[in-house]
Amino acid sequence: MVKVSIGLIARDEEKHIGDLIKSLVNLNFPKDEYEIILVDGDSSDKTIEKAEEIFQKSNIKYKIIEEGKEAIKKIMQEKDVNEKKAEEFRFKLNYYGPCFARNLVIENADKGGKHIAFIDADCIADKDWLKILYKKIEGSGDNVVGVGGARLMAETDDKIELLINAILTSFIASGGNPAFSKRNVKYVDSIPNYNAIYKKEILERFRYDTNLVLSDDCELNYRLRKNNYKFLYERNAIVWHHETSSIKEFLKNMFRYGVNISRVVKKHREIVRIYVPLTVLFVMGPILSLIWILGVSLIFKGTLFYNLIYLPFLFYEVYFLFVLVVFIEVLIKTKDFLRSLLVFVLVPLQHFCYGLGVLKGLFFDSYIRK
Repeated sequence: MVKVSIGLIARDEEKHIGDLIKSLVNLNFPKDEYEIILVDGDSSDKTIEKAEEIFQKSNIKYKIIEEGKEAIKKIMQEKDVNEKKAEEFRFKLNYYGPCFARNLVIENADKGGKHIAFIDADCIADKDWLKILYKKIEGSGDNVVGVGGARLMAETDDKIELLINAILTSFIASGGNPAFSKRNVKYVDSIPNYNAIYKKEILERFRYDTNLVLSDDCELNYRLRKNNYKFLYERNAIVWHHETSSIKEFLKNMFRYGVNISRVVKKHREIVRIYVPLTVLFVMGPILSLIWILGVSLIFKGTLFYNLIYLPFLFYEVYFLFVLVVFIEVLIKTKDFLRSLLVFVLVPLQHFCYGLGVLKGLFFDSYIRK
């Protein structure tokens, strides 16, 4: 009997999908008590073929769902249109992306199962990952909806990937996120879906908001928390996560994350997090600093208050110290001094692109609500 459905969503993950599925079919968990559901998001590479090859050699129950085909089928049924019209409507109606794909996992999960776990396509699961998550959520109270675990850096020979991964998992830069440090905490505000398990019956009631396209776990977890559900953290439930080895892709992702967090903020204004206004301030910093300096020099010239002209420089000095600490942490992780120096460029660019994304999402982004 299937107890857990493991959902993974992928798009053009030919490079990593094999390692992930090998880790999942070899989990230390009864083979007849879990299934794997892969939702492919219009991959143009051999993601499906590589996954199918490994699945067929295993004795694990699995399903491969093609997001595009499911989307068109749904639109044809719901809107009573032909296939050509459904294809035209698909992206206008947001029948694509992580939120839509995760809902497909929920809809296709074994009817008798109790839980749904999620892991990213560029991760590798520890052999005891599912066993630990399952034991934790089975022993939880009715007010607990899910459990999250640790996200550690995957081994790689690619030095740029290692550097980017070290930046993204920085304890300092992430504000002390326990998932990146295996800190021993009981409750967390949110469980990222690269390493999470939920109670299926609750997930079926709340679902992911497809209008948000990418901001899947963040917004869902907020609604669950608002309805008095709690999330547990289990530091021994480990996945190893790969990252992009392209600086261009890294910065592009930061911009996209900024756009999508702004969509969540527009839906739930009370969800504003400290890094949202801070990154916007960072983007606007040079202009605001110039306005401040000109204003102070005109209004307070020749007075004691003229020293306020140096206030913007204090902000940048504090920010430099922040980046310096991140550099030290990244250097310890990578043991690569020369590449770690890129932290002084990449971290400001990361915040700048994220802030641009937030501004774009708040003021220049419209998404269709069905």
